[in-house]
Amino acid sequence: MMEEGSLQGLSSREAEERRSRGEGGTAAEPITKSKGRIIRENVFTLFNFLNFLIAALLAAVGAYSNMLFICIIILNIVIGIF
Repeated sequence: MMEEGSLQGLSSREAEERRSRGEGGTAAEPITKSKGRIIRENVFTLFNFLNFLIAALLAAVGAYSNMLFICIIILNIVIGIF
């Protein structure tokens, strides 16, 4: 029987058995995102795709004054990244 307050870990044999069953020893998933992933997640969205598509169509017909909304979209991307 163990004394109260004393801690004892696994024996080498117990640890090896657990490893052979695939338990333990795995690295934790990173909790932060890479810079590239942050940029991709903020730039390549359906919302941005549709807005840039509309902006391209407006540019194709020469309606440049109606394209001011794209500044808000770019600002949204920049804020999302930072």
